[in-house]
Amino acid sequence: MVFIMNKVPLPSSQHSVEPGKDGENRNRLTQIMLLKSLLQVSVGFQCTNMLTALPSAFLDRLLSSALLEDPEIRLFVLEILISFIDRHGNRHKFSTISTISDISVLNLKVEKCSRQDSVFMKKVIPGFGKSWSGVTAFPGLGAP
Repeated sequence: MVFIMNKVPLPSSQHSVEPGKDGENRNRLTQIMLLKSLLQVSVGFQCTNMLTALPSAFLDRLLSSALLEDPEIRLFVLEILISFIDRHGNRHKFSTISTISDISVLNLKVEKCSRQDSVFMKKVIPGFGKSWSGVTAFPGLGAP
């Protein structure tokens, strides 16, 4: 997976985006093809904790792809992240979601956050430890 992600051409990497209309189109097609491949790999991947599934070098490059202007590429990145994070087969429930006020209608399987995942989130997301307690205030996101 890291190998595939390292081949995705990003504007801020050594795989510079080729100038001109033809170069931009080639890079876009390459990005989409590689992200589709990564999505296929991630769908079959079962992680036990996010720290091992999403090493920082991989996550940085993946999230850099999410900052590109192309909405199709951003959508692939979100699908890949959902595939990695989903451990209970909830991925298909997110395919048609727009904004909803009460997520309990989705009947998601929820489990307590493991220590490894908590360490990962604190490392990756600044202020996670402070804000996590507020998440349980949302309807349907309480402990199982």
